[in-house]
Amino acid sequence: MTVHERVVIVDADNRPVDVVPRSVMRAKGLCHRVTGVFVLDREGRLFVQRRTETKDVYPGMLDLCAGGVVVAGESYEECAEREAAEELGIVDTPLETAFDSYFCDPGPAALRPSEKDGRQTAGEMQPDCDAKPRSRKPAALRPSEK
Repeated sequence: MTVHERVVIVDADNRPVDVVPRSVMRAKGLCHRVTGVFVLDREGRLFVQRRTETKDVYPGMLDLCAGGVVVAGESYEECAEREAAEELGIVDTPLETAFDSYFCDPGPAALRPSEKDGRQTAGEMQPDCDAKPRSRKPAALRPSEK
């Protein structure tokens, strides 16, 4: 995704309210739709990856999912499939939807390595961040069983 790609901005009920360039969304910390693809092995263990150092949000941090920003005109499902292919090389694998979500960008201070031991730890979310997953059912996204 480039800084010029257009992103749907949403309100507290995940309803679209505007479409802006990604750079504006990041600069203003606007709420936007996101996807996350959780990958589990046959034993149910969760795959964890390290984000590349060139990411604009949380570079180099550990991540529980592959995912990204839903661009204007794209569905959650299309975004999840795109991100699974881009980040993990997973293609032609049906994904199961667990919930719809959006994210209000709290900025680079939300997650940071611990100064004590260098491990990733959760920091304080900024008070103006109001991210609320819209859960349909409590389940992880996983490839459909064949």
